[in-house]
Amino acid sequence: MVGLEGLAEAVRASRVQVVAIGGIDASNVALVRGTGASLFAVISAICGADDPEAAARELHVRDVRGPE
Repeated sequence: MVGLEGLAEAVRASRVQVVAIGGIDASNVALVRGTGASLFAVISAICGADDPEAAARELHVRDVRGPE
């Protein structure tokens, strides 16, 4: 686990796209996007939710709108 600072550093140092995987949910998806990561996986946040469709919608809203 590298955290947001480590992810941002990896993005800056990489010559290829960086994909963030692990621990990403609605509470931090906008922060992950802010690191410059090209893509991110939110499988547990969606599949582990009581309402996967609502979870996916919330992740999308938070990704587009940013942190609250």
